[in-house]
Amino acid sequence: MEGQGARIAMLWDDLSPNAGGAVYVDSSPTQWMVTFDQVPQFNTGDSNTFQVQIRPDGSFTLAYGTVAAECIAGVSFGNDRPAQQIDLTADLPLSTWSAIPATYTLSASPALGTTVDFQLNDLPANASVASVFIGVNQLENDLAVIGMPTCFQYTETALWIDCPAPMAGSSTLTLALPNDPALLGARFVTQGAAVALGINALGVVSSNAIQVNLGR
Repeated sequence: MEGQGARIAMLWDDLSPNAGGAVYVDSSPTQWMVTFDQVPQFNTGDSNTFQVQIRPDGSFTLAYGTVAAECIAGVSFGNDRPAQQIDLTADLPLSTWSAIPATYTLSASPALGTTVDFQLNDLPANASVASVFIGVNQLENDLAVIGMPTCFQYTETALWIDCPAPMAGSSTLTLALPNDPALLGARFVTQGAAVALGINALGVVSSNAIQVNLGR
């Protein structure tokens, strides 16, 4: 559950839709849904009915009908980050994390002499300040110890650049990369963060990291 990529596991088991039942996908302006209707486990004749409902704000609902399988259900950021174990039969409703980490992307491959947008998205609605951090070494320091659960520090802060004030959950920093042959092949690690009071104990949320290799 903690390895490989992030996942929502509605019913983490070997299921065989080809042996019975059906799987439906539906969407509306308010949510996206996947429904397993009377789908058996592999090599059994049982029946399992359940659904996930995912909304644009990142929240989701796991809904269950008749389920015969005994298995794990839940959510994990993956990449070997530790997951909190909760008894879903006793602790409902629940919040799976107090802050959804921001997403961090580049608008283009970082080539010397070009302009690249460093884009922070999925920021909390009340995010007031956003910054980009650039370092050389790749780290993986769990920031839960300073009040940022589910957030990690992925590089040291060799360079800190403030981004434009976030609007509608996004902030974009535009950088012109120098056309300097001496920088060809240079490598650095970058990630973003934003101040959002109340999102967690510290009031800060961080993003994923990107390894940048400067090319032509």
